[in-house]
Amino acid sequence: MIEEEGIVLELKDGIAIVKAQRTTSCDKCATKSVCHGVSETDMVVEALNPINAKVGDRVHISIGAGTVIKAGALVYLFPLVAFIFGAVMAQAYSERIVPDWNKDFVSAGAGLALLILTYAALSFYGNAARTRKNYMPIILRVV
Repeated sequence: MIEEEGIVLELKDGIAIVKAQRTTSCDKCATKSVCHGVSETDMVVEALNPINAKVGDRVHISIGAGTVIKAGALVYLFPLVAFIFGAVMAQAYSERIVPDWNKDFVSAGAGLALLILTYAALSFYGNAARTRKNYMPIILRVV
Protein backbone atom coordinates (compact mmCIF):
# COMPACT_ATOMS: atom_id res chain seq x y z
CA MET A 1 0.00 0.00 0.00
CA ILE A 2 1.10 3.53 -0.72
CA GLU A 3 0.46 5.99 2.11
CA GLU A 4 0.61 9.76 2.16
CA GLU A 5 -0.29 12.39 4.72
CA GLY A 6 -2.52 15.34 3.97
CA ILE A 7 -5.08 17.86 5.24
CA VAL A 8 -8.81 17.57 4.56
CA LEU A 9 -9.94 20.66 2.62
CA GLU A 10 -13.54 19.80 1.86
CA LEU A 11 -16.18 17.10 2.43
CA LYS A 12 -18.93 15.97 0.07
CA ASP A 13 -21.04 12.78 0.05
CA GLY A 14 -18.62 10.57 2.01
CA ILE A 15 -15.65 11.78 -0.02
CA ALA A 16 -12.95 14.07 1.32
CA ILE A 17 -10.85 16.42 -0.78
CA VAL A 18 -7.36 16.08 0.69
CA LYS A 19 -4.34 18.29 -0.01
CA ALA A 20 -1.14 16.26 0.25
CA GLN A 21 2.50 17.02 -0.40
CA ARG A 22 4.17 15.43 -3.39
CA THR A 23 6.94 13.17 -2.15
CA THR A 24 9.77 11.27 -3.78
CA SER A 25 7.39 8.32 -4.25
CA CYS A 26 5.27 10.60 -6.46
CA ASP A 27 8.24 11.13 -8.77
CA LYS A 28 8.53 7.37 -9.35
CA CYS A 29 4.78 6.73 -9.69
CA ALA A 30 3.58 5.51 -13.07
CA THR A 31 0.30 7.41 -12.72
CA LYS A 32 1.57 10.75 -11.43
CA SER A 33 -0.01 12.56 -14.36
CA VAL A 34 -3.44 11.59 -13.04
CA CYS A 35 -3.02 13.51 -9.77
CA HIS A 36 -4.34 17.04 -9.66
CA GLY A 37 -1.43 19.28 -8.78
CA VAL A 38 -2.08 22.64 -7.19
CA SER A 39 1.63 23.46 -7.16
CA GLU A 40 5.00 21.80 -7.64
CA THR A 41 4.93 20.49 -4.08
CA ASP A 42 1.21 19.89 -3.44
CA MET A 43 -1.56 17.79 -4.98
CA VAL A 44 -5.28 17.44 -4.34
CA VAL A 45 -6.79 13.96 -4.04
CA GLU A 46 -10.36 12.74 -3.63
CA ALA A 47 -10.43 10.01 -0.98
CA LEU A 48 -13.10 7.88 0.65
CA ASN A 49 -13.81 9.02 4.19
CA PRO A 50 -15.03 5.99 6.19
CA ILE A 51 -13.70 7.42 9.48
CA ASN A 52 -15.62 10.71 9.12
CA ALA A 53 -12.59 12.98 9.21
CA LYS A 54 -13.46 16.68 9.50
CA VAL A 55 -12.28 19.67 7.47
CA GLY A 56 -8.82 20.70 8.70
CA ASP A 57 -7.90 17.24 10.06
CA ARG A 58 -4.45 15.90 9.21
CA VAL A 59 -5.01 12.40 7.83
CA HIS A 60 -3.20 9.40 6.36
CA ILE A 61 -4.55 8.36 2.95
CA SER A 62 -3.71 5.10 1.23
CA ILE A 63 -4.14 3.45 -2.14
CA GLY A 64 -3.38 -0.15 -2.95
CA ALA A 65 -0.19 -0.86 -4.85
CA GLY A 66 -2.17 -3.13 -7.16
CA THR A 67 -4.38 -0.23 -8.16
CA VAL A 68 -1.36 1.91 -9.01
CA ILE A 69 0.23 -0.93 -11.01
CA LYS A 70 -3.02 -1.56 -12.88
CA ALA A 71 -3.37 2.13 -13.71
CA GLY A 72 0.22 2.27 -14.93
CA ALA A 73 -0.29 -0.78 -17.13
CA LEU A 74 -3.46 0.70 -18.60
CA VAL A 75 -1.86 4.06 -19.31
CA TYR A 76 1.47 2.83 -20.68
CA LEU A 77 1.45 -0.87 -21.55
CA PHE A 78 -1.97 -1.30 -23.17
CA PRO A 79 -1.46 1.47 -25.78
CA LEU A 80 2.02 0.15 -26.61
CA VAL A 81 0.67 -3.37 -27.17
CA ALA A 82 -2.16 -1.99 -29.33
CA PHE A 83 0.31 0.01 -31.43
CA ILE A 84 2.60 -2.98 -31.97
CA PHE A 85 -0.36 -5.28 -32.71
CA GLY A 86 -1.75 -2.85 -35.31
CA ALA A 87 1.62 -2.41 -36.98
CA VAL A 88 2.38 -6.15 -37.12
CA MET A 89 -1.08 -7.11 -38.37
CA ALA A 90 -1.05 -4.42 -41.05
CA GLN A 91 2.42 -5.52 -42.13
CA ALA A 92 1.21 -9.10 -42.47
CA TYR A 93 -2.10 -8.43 -44.24
CA SER A 94 -1.65 -5.12 -46.10
CA GLU A 95 -0.77 -6.78 -49.42
CA ARG A 96 -4.12 -8.62 -49.41
CA ILE A 97 -6.20 -5.59 -48.43
CA VAL A 98 -4.47 -2.72 -50.28
CA PRO A 99 -1.90 -4.26 -52.66
CA ASP A 100 -0.88 -0.99 -54.32
CA TRP A 101 0.07 0.78 -51.09
CA ASN A 102 3.44 0.73 -49.34
CA LYS A 103 3.38 -1.89 -46.56
CA ASP A 104 5.41 0.29 -44.20
CA PHE A 105 3.05 3.26 -44.47
CA VAL A 106 0.00 1.03 -44.00
CA SER A 107 1.69 -0.58 -40.99
CA ALA A 108 2.53 2.80 -39.43
CA GLY A 109 -0.97 4.12 -40.11
CA ALA A 110 -2.66 1.07 -38.60
CA GLY A 111 -0.43 1.21 -35.54
CA LEU A 112 -1.18 4.91 -35.01
CA ALA A 113 -4.90 4.34 -35.58
CA LEU A 114 -5.00 1.63 -32.90
CA LEU A 115 -2.93 3.79 -30.57
CA ILE A 116 -5.39 6.67 -30.93
CA LEU A 117 -8.39 4.34 -30.50
CA THR A 118 -6.78 2.88 -27.37
CA TYR A 119 -6.28 6.32 -25.83
CA ALA A 120 -9.89 7.23 -26.69
CA ALA A 121 -11.13 4.03 -25.04
CA LEU A 122 -8.94 4.71 -21.99
CA SER A 123 -10.40 8.19 -21.76
CA PHE A 124 -13.93 6.78 -21.63
CA TYR A 125 -12.82 4.10 -19.15
CA GLY A 126 -11.12 6.73 -16.98
CA ASN A 127 -14.27 8.84 -16.85
CA ALA A 128 -16.30 5.79 -15.84
CA ALA A 129 -13.69 4.67 -13.28
CA ARG A 130 -13.83 8.00 -11.44
CA THR A 131 -17.19 7.02 -10.03
CA ARG A 132 -16.00 3.60 -8.88
CA LYS A 133 -14.98 3.68 -5.27
CA ASN A 134 -12.54 0.75 -5.49
CA TYR A 135 -10.13 2.95 -7.49
CA MET A 136 -10.14 5.78 -4.96
CA PRO A 137 -7.68 6.31 -2.12
CA ILE A 138 -9.07 5.84 1.37
CA ILE A 139 -8.50 7.77 4.58
CA LEU A 140 -7.01 5.37 7.13
CA ARG A 141 -6.71 7.52 10.23
CA VAL A 142 -6.55 11.01 11.65
CA VAL A 143 -3.07 11.97 12.82
